[in-house]
Amino acid sequence: MLWGNGEYLNTGLDTNKHWFTITGDVNLMGSGGVGGQGLMNYVITIPSNKVFKFLLGGLHDAAAVSADSGRVFFLGANSFGQYGNGNTTATNTSFELLYDSAGNPFYNVVNMAACWSVIYATPSYGAVKSDGTVWVWGNLTNGQRGAGITGYTLAKPVQVTLVGGKLAKAIYGGSHFTVLCTDGTVQTWGGTDDYQASLGGTASGQSPQDIGLSHIAMIGVGNSFEIAVDSSHNIFGWGEFGSYMGLTPSGYTYHPVTTPVSLNTALSGLPTYIDTLVCNHTSTIFKLHDGTLWGIGGKEMGQMGNGDEINWANYTVSPAPYGGTPAPYNWNVGTGEYTQCTPVAIAPGKTNWLTPFGGTLYDFYFMAIDGEGVSYAWGRNKNGVIPNSIIPADTSGSRIGGAYACSWDVIWVTMVNPYTLTVATVTTSPTCLVGGANHATTPCTYYTIPTLTAPNASVTNQSLPPGTVVLNGLASTAAHINQGVWSQISGPTTALLGVNTSPTDTIRLTTPGVYLISYTIRDQVGQISSATSTIVIASPGGSLLYRKFAHFKN
Repeated sequence: MLWGNGEYLNTGLDTNKHWFTITGDVNLMGSGGVGGQGLMNYVITIPSNKVFKFLLGGLHDAAAVSADSGRVFFLGANSFGQYGNGNTTATNTSFELLYDSAGNPFYNVVNMAACWSVIYATPSYGAVKSDGTVWVWGNLTNGQRGAGITGYTLAKPVQVTLVGGKLAKAIYGGSHFTVLCTDGTVQTWGGTDDYQASLGGTASGQSPQDIGLSHIAMIGVGNSFEIAVDSSHNIFGWGEFGSYMGLTPSGYTYHPVTTPVSLNTALSGLPTYIDTLVCNHTSTIFKLHDGTLWGIGGKEMGQMGNGDEINWANYTVSPAPYGGTPAPYNWNVGTGEYTQCTPVAIAPGKTNWLTPFGGTLYDFYFMAIDGEGVSYAWGRNKNGVIPNSIIPADTSGSRIGGAYACSWDVIWVTMVNPYTLTVATVTTSPTCLVGGANHATTPCTYYTIPTLTAPNASVTNQSLPPGTVVLNGLASTAAHINQGVWSQISGPTTALLGVNTSPTDTIRLTTPGVYLISYTIRDQVGQISSATSTIVIASPGGSLLYRKFAHFKN
């Protein structure tokens, strides 16, 4: 399965490479204006059952590239010519981009990127063809046209000429475009309001420029920061927000980096070299050669997947995140409000990660698949984009979903399976629950909170010699369990938790003794139950693997 993260819709390719979407907005599903919110909805294409090879999420739109001829298909919004069809009319199915600005057939696309205008927060797209040429279209306000000009929309693809007539291998987008050339050099353009283009400041950011790197193998681009890795595993970074790249390890400060610098020291906490990296708006995930995942950067909405995020119940603005005017669960998209400034392991007990996925355009969540093809997700669940069957009680921009968009964050790495989703669980914001700060006010009053039987968690105590121990957790309730989390309370050593929200997880223990492991569940109306299992390892020697199982009943 492949994923294409977007802000308002998440897209995927199933095992047959057919395109589907997951979103709370029926108009963005690409399924003809019908479908299930937060569920797996297949995109209508012509011909039907079209096979795709690549996905890309945007703001209110998404793209997919066909496997046969490398043609681009779009769905969602088209207000700035994202479809590349010469107009701004949208469809509720999908649209095939047929021709470039010169009237030539547009195909053989091998790579794409989404970019956004810093001023207007509207999208443009870039593509690389199999012949190495680069093309752009959409809102090119901040110099994304790459021709030394700014301030207009182009509704059909136009070619960008790279410095020295070079050819591109891949293209990346944030509020600027970056290309990795076939010779391992890097060129950037756009984003004229900050330091994303690296060299020459705002004047030269309107045309492609070589930024002085060579032998580059991979690049990750976030909002106003970039990280690159060369063929010898050296790491480089540049952009407006150095703290998101580990350059201020003691905490976030505004730290612009106008030319590429080495990140080898800043990221020395990574135990081995990087195989893959992806960015979202403020964060970066590294998949390392040993199969582990590590993260750095913004963790405002749980992007590190370790249960840590802003305390949204107490969030304020002016100042943010605390000490000002109360604004619970309603982020002001501020910079550096909660940052992981050194690398941290994600699901540290899990070592078979395969591919992470991220999106740059106001995305604050990650998807990933492991070596067994299982999908996982964590971070912001705005508009029901994470396929965990949970959607906001009201996705209208001016009502619950829009007013309290950080209410449904998935702060732990969580296994997801879109194939099994049949019914979405409507869940309101915690600030709207009884006892919440805004329980009796609008927009909370648009949704009536149901009365549900409280959940009950139970576990089994065990005393065993070293070996495999099965920890059983039971959640008995008539309500939907929005989250179940295993956590270690005490023990002679710290267990490396893997996917501690999963019904099964493996923990490695090396020291005998008594371990207390709790299982805590929370239902859709905020009712919580917790139970603690006592595991006694009586005999010394060896390492211990035990597997945790959680069973859910109605």
